Amino acid sequence: MNELILRKRIVDKCVANFVSYSCYLSQVEPKKVKEALKDESWVEAMHDELLQFQRNDVWTLVPRLEGEHIIGIKWIFRNRTDEEGNVIRNKARLMDAKTAFLNGLLKEDVYVAQPKGFIDPYFSDHVLGKADQTLFIKKEDGELIVAQVYVDDIIFGSTKDELVHGFSKLMQAEFKMSMIGELTHFLGLQIRQQDSGIFLSQFKYAKNLVKKFGLKSASSVRTPMSPNVKLTVDLLGKSVDPSLYRSMIGSLLYLTASRPDISYSVGVCARYHANLKESHMTALKRIRKYVKTTTDFGVWYSKDANDVLTGYSDVDWAGNADDRKSTSWGCFYVGNNLVS
Repeated sequence: MNELILRKRIVDKCVANFVSYSCYLSQVEPKKVKEALKDESWVEAMHDELLQFQRNDVWTLVPRLEGEHIIGIKWIFRNRTDEEGNVIRNKARLMDAKTAFLNGLLKEDVYVAQPKGFIDPYFSDHVLGKADQTLFIKKEDGELIVAQVYVDDIIFGSTKDELVHGFSKLMQAEFKMSMIGELTHFLGLQIRQQDSGIFLSQFKYAKNLVKKFGLKSASSVRTPMSPNVKLTVDLLGKSVDPSLYRSMIGSLLYLTASRPDISYSVGVCARYHANLKESHMTALKRIRKYVKTTTDFGVWYSKDANDVLTGYSDVDWAGNADDRKSTSWGCFYVGNNLVS
């Protein structure tokens, strides 16, 4: 029986690889432009991104003006996967490397450098104007519609069904796109929509984390950090290899997007990544065990909440055992929904 299962897994893997190669999909995300330019699938993805910019008049090639500050941009390469983790598309995205344009309105013209690997041979000294916006909000007769663009995904919602249907028809008529229906997953988040509210979690990511760090047989704990433990620099403690610790910290930090219950504990452990001791690793392992126990935890947003904004704060005066500094923390709710 074990041999049959093994053979089936090998066949399945070979079929998956064949499908990927036959569709010109790369399984590896390049770290540098030089690597991407050597792979036909990523070159095609880069071409697609630039063609979309051209079709939608995202920017215009203009002469470089003397004295103008030119913003650098970089290629970001990401494999799009389905809910099972299979690569379904290679996506190249041009991102601003120095400014995110997240806050406020731009009061000046913005110029960016031409993307590496695709510099116009006839106008190599030219730059690009305009900004690639990603968040769009429209108010109409007291109703609201919001659209968020991320790479080649668009998620949108409204307080009025007619605005949603109208926006959907407009986008399909204007752009080559398909509608996949109600949002169920986005950027590693699982979204479960119900009549009473929306539940956001990273269940699959948490399960993969447990598997990645070999925690399937680990014991369970009910809290991410023991209330009796006070981490310090522990100068006399035994040093440990920092590579695994830093990898775990990075993985757990990403999980905090839907898990505010581990934010504080992960933050405390992250303080000591420069000079690691066994005591720090022990504390971090406890957080991992807690994640294994609570993989299905997430954030619930109730529809019947009121619009009252409430804030809570707390301070651990001189709580840092190393330098006696205080730690402050705060959170805000709209009704009974955590928003910050």
